[in-house]
Amino acid sequence: MFPLSLNLFSREKKLSLRGLDRARASPSTRALSKPDADLAAALAAHEATSHLVAGWPASGEDGGGRDDLKARLLSAVRSRLAAPGTAGAGEGGRGGTEEGDEEQQLESLRQSILVAPAPQKRPRQLENASDPAAPPRADDYYWLRDDTRKAKDVLSHLAAENAYVAASLADTNGVKDKITKELRAAIQEADEGAPVRKAGYWWWWRTKEVGFSPSSTPPPPLVPFLSPSPSPAHAPSSLSLSKKT
Repeated sequence: MFPLSLNLFSREKKLSLRGLDRARASPSTRALSKPDADLAAALAAHEATSHLVAGWPASGEDGGGRDDLKARLLSAVRSRLAAPGTAGAGEGGRGGTEEGDEEQQLESLRQSILVAPAPQKRPRQLENASDPAAPPRADDYYWLRDDTRKAKDVLSHLAAENAYVAASLADTNGVKDKITKELRAAIQEADEGAPVRKAGYWWWWRTKEVGFSPSSTPPPPLVPFLSPSPSPAHAPSSLSLSKKT
């Protein structure tokens, strides 16, 4: 999950004190003790551990129950960092089963802290267009239909759902990037098919190389497209390119 030998407060990591101050003042850690707020700030400052505190809700939500979960997670992290043998394999190191169980506990705590957005219920009665005599049906979530894709409340809810998913899957970002790179390395992105004669033109498909983007900004898909051209450069040299009449 993260390097257990990582010294979160080492000078080599160049942890910004200003960044620590900002994290301590974060709404998500306001109810925590100073040592816990400091540890949360340190975790957030490092790529290898930032997923542990990603998407934390503001302190005080649901009566403070999630603040207790945050404190439990930070306590578990502190115990792992202080445990002997956390620097890696070797004498005194812990078994894989024990370490795996601890990682599962941390992940379970991390997921339980996150708050999935719940859409509001806005009752609405809908008439049956095909059978006016039928009783209307109730739809509490009809407001989520937005054919214009411009309703601010719908877009706001979708943004909250996207943020929740991003936080929930934050621990997989490195893996997703690695898999994406491996898959893209196995294909020829910039490619072109053989031309085909149709309606007096030569047609061919082509894909463009779009490069790689991190999982936070997915790359556009590879979309083949057809291009008409009478140009000899895209047709067999032994065939005529004259347009049919």
